[in-house]
Amino acid sequence: MQHITDGLQDTHLSAQEMIDNLMTSQRIPRDDPDRIRERLDSCLKRLRLTTLLYSAIIQRRLKTLPPLITEQAPPVARRLDEVYPLLKSLPHRFGEVACAFYDLDTGAIDEAMDSCFFDAFAAAEMLKAPWTGTQDKFTEWADKFQVGIKKPD
Repeated sequence: MQHITDGLQDTHLSAQEMIDNLMTSQRIPRDDPDRIRERLDSCLKRLRLTTLLYSAIIQRRLKTLPPLITEQAPPVARRLDEVYPLLKSLPHRFGEVACAFYDLDTGAIDEAMDSCFFDAFAAAEMLKAPWTGTQDKFTEWADKFQVGIKKPD
């Protein structure tokens, strides 16, 4: 299993190299009649974006949390309570996407990707506004993230 994850930190791996590493027993047919490679390319781009989302949330929202023993606490806590289940479920959704690709099941691939990236989009939306209510760098970045996560290519 270690050989599969060895190169994942290298963002310069091509989609084909990732396919070769992850799908040692299953191969996408050379003629690819179901356009699985296109789906995989789109998925990998959006997975990378989602990984960046987690980093941005940590840097721009979690590290800037106001003290929770103030008048601001109830709205902040409510937002955290709403977004937490989405952020917690995304790693599991990534696994579902990977399984669908491994099975070469285009219906399951499309369904898993839609679910996964919808949740990532929603998490960005929930945390787009800073705790203070004014716009910041993350707000602008989240808008761009949402455009990127929605487009299929």
